Amino acid sequence: MRFGKTPVIVTIALVLAVAAALTGIYKPWNFLRYGRAEPPLPPSGTELEKPLADRIEERVEHVRAHPYDAKVWGSLGETYDVHGILTEAIFCYERAQKLDRKDPRWPYLLGIAQRIGDQKAALACFERAIALAPDMAAAHFYAGHGYLQSERFDDSQREFTRALELAPEDPAALIGLAKVSLSKHEPKLAIGFLERAIAKKPATREAYWLMASAWRDAGDEAKAAEYSKPGEPPPQQEAFADQLRSQQLGNEGVTLRFARMRADVLLSRNQSEEAIAELTHYLDKVPKSATALGALGDLYIKLDRPIDAIPRYQAANSIDPALGQVLSMWGTALYRTGKPEEGIEKTRQAVTLEPMDLDFKSNLASMLAAQGTKPALEEALGLMNDVTKGRPQDPRAWINLAQVLGASLKADEAIAAFQKAVDLAPNDPGVRHEFGVLCARVGHLPEAATAFAAVVKADPTRLEARTNLIHALTMLGRQTEAIAELRGALEIAPKNPQFRAQLAWLLATSKDDAARNGPEALSLARELVEGSQGKNPEFLVIQAAAEAESGDFPSALLSIDAGLEILKPKPGGDGSVVQDPMLVGIIDRALACRKVFQEGRAYRTEVP
Repeated sequence: MRFGKTPVIVTIALVLAVAAALTGIYKPWNFLRYGRAEPPLPPSGTELEKPLADRIEERVEHVRAHPYDAKVWGSLGETYDVHGILTEAIFCYERAQKLDRKDPRWPYLLGIAQRIGDQKAALACFERAIALAPDMAAAHFYAGHGYLQSERFDDSQREFTRALELAPEDPAALIGLAKVSLSKHEPKLAIGFLERAIAKKPATREAYWLMASAWRDAGDEAKAAEYSKPGEPPPQQEAFADQLRSQQLGNEGVTLRFARMRADVLLSRNQSEEAIAELTHYLDKVPKSATALGALGDLYIKLDRPIDAIPRYQAANSIDPALGQVLSMWGTALYRTGKPEEGIEKTRQAVTLEPMDLDFKSNLASMLAAQGTKPALEEALGLMNDVTKGRPQDPRAWINLAQVLGASLKADEAIAAFQKAVDLAPNDPGVRHEFGVLCARVGHLPEAATAFAAVVKADPTRLEARTNLIHALTMLGRQTEAIAELRGALEIAPKNPQFRAQLAWLLATSKDDAARNGPEALSLARELVEGSQGKNPEFLVIQAAAEAESGDFPSALLSIDAGLEILKPKPGGDGSVVQDPMLVGIIDRALACRKVFQEGRAYRTEVP
């Protein structure tokens, strides 16, 4: 017998034979070890958007082709999970976990899916995930909640603390520790955690609501009322910063809801074209979707491109004329493109189609109020009264009612309505600022000043509120307070010419002897004039006032004359009279100053 090298073809044949034998053994072995399982299908009668139906069909086929692959089971589970088909998601995650006991992803996601219906099972899943991945911060966070609900407070505190170590100063983890402290009747400790959470600007009001509970437990009802009214229902739970879950939602969300969410995120990053592409990509898959066309129109409205929104709303309406949302937003687009009557008519059609929709009524009321006619204002008031009756706890509804009342010259009623909004959102500086603007507009300056002062106290960097506060204080003749606010503003924005000019003017012209400071006013004014190269007439008038306050009347008159020379109408203009109201105001002030300077007196600001 001759022995030699095995021919290549024989070697290949042997390998294939062994592989075939192993494959034959592999399937029965997996069947014996894991059992048989068919991929679940969506519940009978479930209506699915085409992109989701296609995704599920694709992943079901993957599972059938690879019945013992944990990843394909998990992927199908993620598709179901993200779109709220939880029973099927749980089945898939359980199967994935059974097939791969070492991957922490599957018990973690299974726990997330089970949290709503079976907290005990969810907690066990989070414990398994932590055992496999001790540094999974989100698993510690959710385990903390599971222990908290089981009244295992020490275990809960341990898990929230670990989550906070892994995600420093995460507001949700801080809120979790505050909940543990409140459960252990330690309100002062809870307050400390909640102060840290609020400092991180949480997305929900949960920290404020819990802060009120903590202060009530501490026996300080007045302090509690600053954060939440008694009996206010618990707000939405603050979400933990979970990168895995965020990535999952981004990858798996194939329905219009997720396309809109992604577009909004892109919009918040000033990536407008990418946001448009997100919704356009969805429409490529479902070109006859009226709701998707409407969503693209809504995006153009957010981008302040109503002219581009109109054809999308037209197309959506031609597909489904019964979509009130499309009609309402179409009306908004028409209104913004200078077609108020057409905009009102479209919005009115939306209200007729869906008379119980309060958003449509609110939009229509705003358009009517802007018309300013008595019939339009009366109709707007009726609509907004319906809205506030339907949403008595919505601050925005009361704000809109107040705006309509203000336009109707019902100042006291407007302020009373807006006060309800402030009471409903006591910690919202934006609401207080709007309240101040309304009060100023209807002539209630003391209330306006109080509102603006509260905003500045809550957020000293909010320069718009401080500007309005300074104006209200000046109009009220409270010049010393106005000067103090101007100094505070300049600490934040030291180069701001508006604040420097106002401060210099008040320091030079205030009726309050203690408030005036001629040398400081002159120093500020000269810097302003030099910075503008002597071409700003307002700064020249301020310099003149400071020079007069310092006793230098000849220089003051020269500065006034220089300012008036700049303000003379130029050749080639449209007349010999200055028309700009702002310039007219500067001229009037300059002439008034020159008159008293010629008499050897410094100018004093008149209090309105």
